[in-house]
Amino acid sequence: MNKPSSLPIAVQNLRKIWDTKRLEMQFTQVQAAKDLNWTQGAISHYLNAQTELNPAAIIKLANFLDVDPIDIDPSIEKDLPNVQSYKVAFDASDVTKRVKKTHYSKFDPDSEWVSIKKSNSGKVEGTNKVLLAPAWPYECMIQLCKPTALKNPKMWAVRLKQEKHLRFYYPQDLPPVGNIQTKWAVVNVLYV
Repeated sequence: MNKPSSLPIAVQNLRKIWDTKRLEMQFTQVQAAKDLNWTQGAISHYLNAQTELNPAAIIKLANFLDVDPIDIDPSIEKDLPNVQSYKVAFDASDVTKRVKKTHYSKFDPDSEWVSIKKSNSGKVEGTNKVLLAPAWPYECMIQLCKPTALKNPKMWAVRLKQEKHLRFYYPQDLPPVGNIQTKWAVVNVLYV
């Protein structure tokens, strides 16, 4: 294990914040790994400078620890022009209590937005709950990116062969690959 003083500043800061938040939020590395969708070993590697802290990891850790990424790595500021911050006022599990949290998300310049108009005749098709874009029950903007740009998306936008409109699928409900013309990962949905 590296001596704390020999570690990079970002790792020293992360370790201090980690120790404080671990006591405050009462989590273990195993629980944190599950929430971050990482292994416990990956977290240990970041905390011990065995794996270099890159901007994506710093942002993910900052979100988990509820701190500004700059608190972990002051030099990350040059990488933040592509990062958007979102103010979070409530946790969905208890909306009677306000929270003060900021969520940081890396903006992907390769992502694209799709506009969807509300349709009064919209319906949810079939048992897979496939939503057709022309029948979407809300007016919204949906941010899409290449499938390789987002690990484990919660929803997919798909254009099937011989169709012009988008369909939205949960990962477990995707149609066979041979039926898909184009597939995008859904990054964000903004209701307008």
